[in-house]
Amino acid sequence: MLKGLSVTLLVLLSSAILGYFIAFVAGFGRLSNNWLIRNFTIFYVEIFRGTSLIVQLFWFYFILFDSSYWAGVTAIGLNYGAYMSEIVRSSILAVQHGQTEAATALNMSKMQTMRIVIIPQAIRMMLPEFGNYLIQMLKATSLVSMVGLADITYQGVLLRSDTSLMIPVFSSMLVVYYLLAQPLIWLTRLFEKMASKGVATDVHSG
Repeated sequence: MLKGLSVTLLVLLSSAILGYFIAFVAGFGRLSNNWLIRNFTIFYVEIFRGTSLIVQLFWFYFILFDSSYWAGVTAIGLNYGAYMSEIVRSSILAVQHGQTEAATALNMSKMQTMRIVIIPQAIRMMLPEFGNYLIQMLKATSLVSMVGLADITYQGVLLRSDTSLMIPVFSSMLVVYYLLAQPLIWLTRLFEKMASKGVATDVHSG
């Protein structure tokens, strides 16, 4: 079963990189003054939040990619990126508006205000939810076994078929995923402590 460990970790890492990148792109897209960018981003978010991840995985595998790895990474990354884009958007809006006004009074440009004042505080607010979604992505990697990628779940199902030992095999899979999640849970708690310090938010933001 541990033969699939490296595959699971590789899919998780790749999906997380793609997901976080898409989250920022789509999050800023939702805030864009350009109606085309804003509406395209809304369309993307609604499609990926409104359809099943399993269906998306099969669509990418059978229609777009001839690779179970890239289909899995793309489906998981785009799906969770859509959800996390709302975290990016809401965190940016939650930074107290008075700080933007203060930056303007100091003759900062909009880009400088975003980069120096807003983004650092917004990222701190994003971290706990980003940590939670990283745990969700770890669990979602088990779906790639459905398109033939030899991850932990795929190897476990093969082992069960070979040995007919259902309870020990699936119990072992539970333990492996649990152990993999523990460092991520610890990281999320650390992010929560960081987020609770020094962030000025606007209670009227939505």
